[in-house]
Amino acid sequence: MWNFDFFFVQPYFSFSVSDVRFIPTFLVLLIVGVITSLLADTVKKQVGYTRQRETFISSLYDLSKDLLTSHDLDTILEKSTRYISESFNYDVLILLPSTTNNLEVVSRFGTKRDFDEHENGVATWAFQHGKAAGYGTETLSSSKWFHIPLKAQEKIMGVMALSSDVKISTEQRHLIEAFASVISLALSNFIPEKK
Repeated sequence: MWNFDFFFVQPYFSFSVSDVRFIPTFLVLLIVGVITSLLADTVKKQVGYTRQRETFISSLYDLSKDLLTSHDLDTILEKSTRYISESFNYDVLILLPSTTNNLEVVSRFGTKRDFDEHENGVATWAFQHGKAAGYGTETLSSSKWFHIPLKAQEKIMGVMALSSDVKISTEQRHLIEAFASVISLALSNFIPEKK
């Protein structure tokens, strides 16, 4: 727009305008420039989201492949927490029911953020009700961990808990649910089914 004023509007090689007929042209050029800038910014953000989604889906595929070749429960648990922690940069742990039907932490990966009795209570609620609870949800939102039940064919195997310093976006939550589904299917081959 300024190039047009500088080179093509009298007085030439100046930014002053002596003919008011060019003002609508300047306004149109300004609007086009703003819209173009906004669209370019939107495209840039979409490219970033697409790259992030590609990374997550690649990790999900790698996790699925690794879990299919795992032959023991400990390997499945260790790979699951490590993959999710590295993919999302969260602290991750998996809780499974003990012989007394109390949830116990069986695998953990991350910076060892505190997981106390309150958090265990939130995990127990998620396990018993089959619904996500804790941080970022409307249920027991005072929790610092996001708790998601590990369900396979409507049977609840355990709970996965994630902790982060940043809010979990809707897209990340969907991806976490996909990871949880894959882990649940792998766990269903190794632990007794729980309702």
